Amino acid sequence: MSSRTLFILLPMMLLAGLSGAETPRHPEELSFDPVEFEMAEAERDTLASGIPVFLYQDESLPLLSISIRFRMGLRYLPEESFAAARLLGGVWRDGGTESTAPDSLDERLAGKSIRISAWLEETSGGVSVSMVSEDLHEGLELWREVLLRPGFEEGRLERAKGKRVKFLQTINNSPGRIADRHFARLVNGESYPGNYLESKAEIESVTADELRGLHRRFVHPRNALIGVSGDFQGDEILALLDEVLSGWKIDAGFSLPVKRDWMPRPEPGVYILPGEYAQSQVRVGRKVMDLDLQSADYAAATIQNYAVGFGRIFFHTRQEGLSYGCGLILDVGDEHSTLRTLGSCRPEVTVQLIEAVLEEARGGETNPLSDEEIETARNFLIGDVIQRNERARDIVSQSLHDLVNDRPADHLERYFEALRWADREGVQRCGRDYNHLADSLVVLVLGDPSRFETSLESLGLGPVRELEPIRFGE
Repeated sequence: MSSRTLFILLPMMLLAGLSGAETPRHPEELSFDPVEFEMAEAERDTLASGIPVFLYQDESLPLLSISIRFRMGLRYLPEESFAAARLLGGVWRDGGTESTAPDSLDERLAGKSIRISAWLEETSGGVSVSMVSEDLHEGLELWREVLLRPGFEEGRLERAKGKRVKFLQTINNSPGRIADRHFARLVNGESYPGNYLESKAEIESVTADELRGLHRRFVHPRNALIGVSGDFQGDEILALLDEVLSGWKIDAGFSLPVKRDWMPRPEPGVYILPGEYAQSQVRVGRKVMDLDLQSADYAAATIQNYAVGFGRIFFHTRQEGLSYGCGLILDVGDEHSTLRTLGSCRPEVTVQLIEAVLEEARGGETNPLSDEEIETARNFLIGDVIQRNERARDIVSQSLHDLVNDRPADHLERYFEALRWADREGVQRCGRDYNHLADSLVVLVLGDPSRFETSLESLGLGPVRELEPIRFGE
């Protein structure tokens, strides 16, 4: 298995029982040793049909996972297909196959401890199977049936419709989720596919034939990627996959799906969703159009954001008694980013919480980050990358996810290296360029304005507009 050796400095306690030294009495007395870390990489091969395969062996347990992924999802579809797409992921596996009824499939899988799951996201979807190594052949046969010949049984489709409607309706009883949904519409624009929530009528009108049409549109060898992780032999598993998928016809007329263009259309301003709520839900943020996952500043911007968003805003607002948990989060995407704060508070301190967030987010010029703050953030983010590179299944999944989203194969490693070497000047500049809350702001509060100690107008961010509440799942 290939890997590249990288060296980082992470804290390692020198235990007294091993070193003979006295047990440290304070964290500042801990010693630190260099830790060697190997960034693991999945090996890449190709099936006879041309499907790329990513493999990572881990023989520590007799377990094996195989996943196939396609470019598919809401970003590849018109709005009128969204309801069907959101149901496809649930019924693809649960609806049985053309030759096996759903209940029979459930029993057969449970009897062998084989787990098959299907999913559909905004830009990808697929089917995975996990099993003990001795069930490999049977697991692959069942996986192929679900993958290529799903049944979309009517009873299971109706059950999936009911679950989807109930899921949407539960949003109406969750103030935090209501605020999140409205904020996403304001900061991205209503046309963003991920913001679209289908109505009950749209869900109930979906047919099994629509699901079959979506399946035919995306499930094709030319649109597929496969990942294998766990206890297997490389040549054997490739030969077995070739055999299992040998009957998968290649349609000469198939065209690769093209992702729909989408441009955010934020609606800056101050908004209120009034109601008799026990707490206020606060959302503040903006679009960051000139930063994405391939930007040279990606790593430095995430360091700066973590240091301010968690290291300062979270602790400041908690210590001041303004919120139990409020932070500033930079969501970096493949095309652009979103800077957002989310938190809840007592109605009386709603405006004070917003002012505290704005003060800390804008304080980089007068109160720049210290070296200690930067290093704390850097080490946390480096640790996060290491965690994502520990398990065989995660290593393979990362490779599939990067390729299906057209990212470079060394995307994670480049981010890791950039985290290691980002300097203070670059981190501070990213605060000014990307992590500020100074313009094009969306401020949304869900709460009871009659209980605010000061009005939202006192923020000086413009007039306050009242939003019409959305009833989800109706």
